[in-house]
Amino acid sequence: MKPETMMETDPKRLVREWNREIEAEMSRDAARQQNGRWKIVVWVALEVLWFVALFAVLGLFERLQR
Repeated sequence: MKPETMMETDPKRLVREWNREIEAEMSRDAARQQNGRWKIVVWVALEVLWFVALFAVLGLFERLQR
């Protein structure tokens, strides 16, 4: 057998490659889940900011009408 064909069919090498791919996918999933918590915090902060701005504008119009 040629060394090139031997490397392609080496089961240990294939298993190591698969493990690397699996670990990379697991780390990407973990990073995606960590970002999910921050997304919630950011959306809540944006909603609070939106309501504050809305009430400020409503209060301004109310004062202008007096």
